[in-house]
Amino acid sequence: MLPRRVLFGSATVVLLSSAALLAPASGCSCDAGVEGTGGEGATQSGPGPSSGTANQGGSSGTFSTGSSTSTGPSDPCHVADDLDALPPCEVKAPADAFDPVVQWAWTAPTQGNFYSGSLVTPLVGNFTDDDANGEINLCDVPDVLVEVFAPGATGAEATIYVLSGATGEQEAVMNGVVDGNINPAFGDLDQDGLPEVVAATPQGNVIIFEHDGTLKLTGAKGTWPTYGNFGGSANLGAYCHAFAIYDLDADGSPEILGGFDVFDAGGQLLWTASAGLNDIPGEPFWCPTPTAADLDGDGKLEVIYGHAAYHHDGQLDWQVGGNPGHPHVANFDDDPEPEVLVNTDQGISLIQHDGVVTFANQRPSGEAPSARCWGKPGVIHDFDGDGKADLATGTCLNYSMYKVTTSLATIWTQPVSDQSGLATGTAFDFLGDGIADAIYADETTAYVFEGSSGMLELSVPRSSGTLVEYPVVADIDNDGSAEFIVVSNSPGGATGETLTVYRDAMDRWTPARRIWNQHAYHVTNVREDGTIPQNMKKSWQLLNTFRTNSQVEAGGNCEPPVPR
Repeated sequence: MLPRRVLFGSATVVLLSSAALLAPASGCSCDAGVEGTGGEGATQSGPGPSSGTANQGGSSGTFSTGSSTSTGPSDPCHVADDLDALPPCEVKAPADAFDPVVQWAWTAPTQGNFYSGSLVTPLVGNFTDDDANGEINLCDVPDVLVEVFAPGATGAEATIYVLSGATGEQEAVMNGVVDGNINPAFGDLDQDGLPEVVAATPQGNVIIFEHDGTLKLTGAKGTWPTYGNFGGSANLGAYCHAFAIYDLDADGSPEILGGFDVFDAGGQLLWTASAGLNDIPGEPFWCPTPTAADLDGDGKLEVIYGHAAYHHDGQLDWQVGGNPGHPHVANFDDDPEPEVLVNTDQGISLIQHDGVVTFANQRPSGEAPSARCWGKPGVIHDFDGDGKADLATGTCLNYSMYKVTTSLATIWTQPVSDQSGLATGTAFDFLGDGIADAIYADETTAYVFEGSSGMLELSVPRSSGTLVEYPVVADIDNDGSAEFIVVSNSPGGATGETLTVYRDAMDRWTPARRIWNQHAYHVTNVREDGTIPQNMKKSWQLLNTFRTNSQVEAGGNCEPPVPR
């Protein structure tokens, strides 16, 4: 079948030929699990968008969710209890159903001094009571959070907007100035069943907002450098970090990871692992993206910075040589324990759960050591359908997929251009055929590559100075079909689209979760309603993915099929 080429703006879009074929089998885009129906050329129907008045801000204090208790698979509006095993995914799209079109695009109303647009990963979750029934739940339309630069004294000032996933209409604005170079995160921090948004101020303090944009609190100052001393004696790379939220000690109250610091749910500093890392001059690493996992099996989570792992209380678990890097937790061998795959300035390393190094500093493409070239976050997924986790990640000049065993083996490589920062990717099985697509955006272009071969399936224009932002995949409009989101940015004063949403022309892509709450997202870190698990499931024993979203069907997340 020959591909056809269509122009999107000034770039060529490469699309597979498509026809009006049967829609996928019925499915529901919810963790709660209710089937919808689909017909020929029709969209899949999940709980469906609800009509009503959007919340424009101001805390009413009257919203509730039913997230604290499982209501069973017959309730499409609330999260069912976590599954101990994943059922198989059965919803499939037609073989040539990859026909992306723009669903909507949004341009920021302000331009910043340093940059305009967004330099961080967009987030997706339910923040508004769209059907005006007094409850925010999964039957409301998901919202997209985008952090956008604004005018200000330091150049880092930004604002977080809440946009309707269905239309891109502005629903709310976070009532406070945040740092536009630091990735926010959200989750239910105070057990009220509603998500709070965590960000940083330009002065380096934690700042937390309620779901409707009301300022909840300004917390402690972190140890990371600020824009004010960016490029001075402080380490450049320790500044532009990404927040993450986990219940480290399984006590029901989540902790906040930011840079090399850990804060409680009230934004107060608990401990720091910086140990001088914030003060190393030059570029030994960029933009910490910490994650957490139970590496030692004690029921509590270790905080992982790549080169080191710390117990929940800040005590060192293990440390290997070299600089911090970007960690990914998955299982790459036959034992039940996880490994930590780390991208650093020196290359890619694999570390066992107890700190034993399997291999270190591999650079398969031959590019020289550099934090900008090798120290970029990657994505873990089974890209070729063999049942084993693979790595897709970029360098300055290439985006590649690797098999991970006792070393790295390059399966495919595509040319890209990201010499300015640490552009990152994600993955999703849009067709439900067991072969995930690799999704990536560099300085000028967003791409979709077929996972097993690397064949270019989509190429659309975007603009970015690139920090660690990346496209995300979620069902952002509650129609039972996945969409993906790409942000753009440009030097201060320039204008252009800030955020663009793509969908299949006939909404035939497989259902996805309706949430993406943080940069270090791996499905089990958050329930679909934004609540943070007290006892997080071991992702490497379930989906075995990192920085990807899951397909969902009746009963919740499902296990991808064997390729047909």
